[in-house]
Amino acid sequence: MSRVGGNGARLVAALLKRGLVVGQGSVAPATTSASSTTTTSSSSLSWLGAAAAANASPASSSSSWHRRASSSSSADVDPLEYSPSSSSSSSTTDWRQNNRFYDMARENAGGRKLEENLVGALSLEPKEGDEWDQETFENVDGRRVEDGRYKQFIGRLEQEDIVSGNRVLSDPVRTFAYGTDASFYRLNPKYVLKVANEDEVRRLLPIASELRVPVTFRAAGTSLSGQAITDSVLVKISHHGKNFRGYEIRNGGKEVTVEPGLIGGEVNRLLARYKHVHKLVDQYKIGPDPASIESCMIGGIVSNNSSGMCCGVAMNSYHTVKDLRLVFVDGTVLDTSDPESVAAFEASHGDLLRKVSDLAAEVQSDPTLVALIKKKFAIKCTTGYSINALVDSPPDEPMKILKKLMIGSEGTLAFVSKVTFNTVPEYPDKASCFVLFPDIEMACEAAFRLREQGVASAVELFDRASLREFENDDKMLKLVKGLDCCGDGAASLLIECCGPDDADLDK
Repeated sequence: MSRVGGNGARLVAALLKRGLVVGQGSVAPATTSASSTTTTSSSSLSWLGAAAAANASPASSSSSWHRRASSSSSADVDPLEYSPSSSSSSSTTDWRQNNRFYDMARENAGGRKLEENLVGALSLEPKEGDEWDQETFENVDGRRVEDGRYKQFIGRLEQEDIVSGNRVLSDPVRTFAYGTDASFYRLNPKYVLKVANEDEVRRLLPIASELRVPVTFRAAGTSLSGQAITDSVLVKISHHGKNFRGYEIRNGGKEVTVEPGLIGGEVNRLLARYKHVHKLVDQYKIGPDPASIESCMIGGIVSNNSSGMCCGVAMNSYHTVKDLRLVFVDGTVLDTSDPESVAAFEASHGDLLRKVSDLAAEVQSDPTLVALIKKKFAIKCTTGYSINALVDSPPDEPMKILKKLMIGSEGTLAFVSKVTFNTVPEYPDKASCFVLFPDIEMACEAAFRLREQGVASAVELFDRASLREFENDDKMLKLVKGLDCCGDGAASLLIECCGPDDADLDK
């Protein structure tokens, strides 16, 4: 008998729940029967054994892994079976005990059974009449079953030499790894396809459309709302080497054309180097400045309409993207910077453009709706489609509307293979201050005034809970006078101003 506790046990438990057999650092797909578990194959995964060893606990551990005999003569290792012991420890306490959130979930369930998946997420059993035939494919999370379409899809890709070999991932460990992004959601894909160029995307999308196979695009996977996960097919841009990493800087740095595999911060460094090499006076950067700019990629920045603390709404992706190169589901490629490509698209997709014009005309005919949309998008908004495109351009310019609709569409309307930004100035001189206020209402009023006057490039609010995190820090107490006695309702603003020189900051 071997015992594993802590995170190692959780990892092994998750893999076992997903249909894996684990033993001595090996993982194998498994099938179950009423009385036994049969292993069919195994492949060494030394990291798993190391994880288990690193988290090994004494004999008093509350969870254990018991080896049991396998009925399969072809098994290389015996499977391990998890069973909780009578002893308990703080590291393995049932999270549902004395958990008010779980109690609330049970209360809201209205008598329906709560089910926990392999990573602890809760779901409700269907209501009466909403039962689902688990052998029938439905394009809904959790119901995209393999009814033959996925096998046929991958077969077509390999047969036509589009994506094959080690760029098609289907093993349970790596699909489990791609089952989450920076959010707290999880959907494990059936396949992960690592595409290397636009042509591969152009060729695979029509096949996916023909076979009704949903695909989701993924760049860096830093999204916080689950945009980059799916339980269908995940199309991951392979950004190694030169794949999706092309760029071109023009007009003294005022324009930059980049492919989706470049990281946002990397593009800004390329612009800084361009200024240095060409001995230019002014330096530029891309408008969006999300907190994850050193990790997120251009594909996600555009597809999620990224903004950031400093860029606000005026310099987000929507307002700074000049042109896009797009791949549509039928394999058509549109480059909005190329007049010939635009003319060809207008000829082949005239009906689509007419519908876009009609939709814009219908929206703009309703003044109340126009006012509502403008008000909504005057503040940060990355949820849903950029429907402000329907009011920002006249109906007789459908190409401009279509281009703007693509920004923030999360890859549901087209794949972005190239984007041109109008860059914004990166001022060399910056100044910041941390201002305390007696209450949050006064802090918000000050933030409104600063925005109204346009004198600050960034303003961040700290509420009382935030201040409490560092009010006992000696360095902060020296920097911020009055922090240790600011009162229970206090708040603060961190304000940044920037300009071309010190004189501008002194105004």
